[in-house]
Amino acid sequence: MQKTTDLGVSMQETSLGSAGRIHVDDVDAYSETMGQWDLEMRQISPGKFNSHTEYVEVAGMLLYREHWSLRSITSATTPADSFLFGCNRSEQPEIEWCGKPLQHDLLAFCHPGTEIKSITPDNNYHVILEVPSYLIKQIMPAEDLLTRLRFNHHIKTDAGQ
Repeated sequence: MQKTTDLGVSMQETSLGSAGRIHVDDVDAYSETMGQWDLEMRQISPGKFNSHTEYVEVAGMLLYREHWSLRSITSATTPADSFLFGCNRSEQPEIEWCGKPLQHDLLAFCHPGTEIKSITPDNNYHVILEVPSYLIKQIMPAEDLLTRLRFNHHIKTDAGQ
């Protein structure tokens, strides 16, 4: 079933979840649309900002694939009940994530309610997976989670090998 939200967002509903696209031509409108992130965004390249976000929600997990046309500085807070995993999909690994470049062999990571600061380049593509806390805790005991990942904003992968 196809429906459109008050913000003009087209959404395809299924029995497993939902999917949709969000297209916004203004930094402030984008911040408002992504309200659950308490997002503050400042465009730092000249020109008209353009964003395209595609998302899919399945079993409580939300996967975003986003494109931002212009360089920006963002400050946000992960939703209070979700962990975040993210990666840079741009050809140039120039996203600065919590003070460190987000290379292709690093995953961005944040606990629920964690403040995030990032700087993205022009023509940036990135992917974010939002996973509810209860799903993470089913996989990894809370004690392990807190000791291993408590202050870590980056997880090393073997993507470059």
